[in-house]
Amino acid sequence: LDEALALFRTLDDSFGLGWAMHMRALVAIALNDPDTADSLVAEALELFSKAGDVSGITILIDDAAQVARLRGDRLRSLRLAGASSALQASSGTDLAALASVTERRPTPEEGDADEMREWAAGNAMTSTQAVEYALARESVREH
Repeated sequence: LDEALALFRTLDDSFGLGWAMHMRALVAIALNDPDTADSLVAEALELFSKAGDVSGITILIDDAAQVARLRGDRLRSLRLAGASSALQASSGTDLAALASVTERRPTPEEGDADEMREWAAGNAMTSTQAVEYALARESVREH
């Protein structure tokens, strides 16, 4: 995947680069490497957002939820997962559903008001708001 990333950069192929970043981020997530995953997800999310690629945006928001989970930020993870779920439902992008099942998208615990609130806040986000929230990862970690 690292070779593919270099090749897509050389070819100036933003679509291939974004999907290779997503796949490489999944490897980083599986290896419990949130720093690598975080930078890949952010760059790919910026590429897909700029291109207006809804399926890419949806799956990368889900990836961002996984990174937040790895960092131990359950509430941020739930907000991002809620946003991805809502984007998936509104756009019909079933690809994100597959990723959600295989990567075990976080879901709120029944009866946990904080978790339910964050999930609902994510569900209420527009695509633009979800992308901005996912990309604001540094400022969120500071609080």
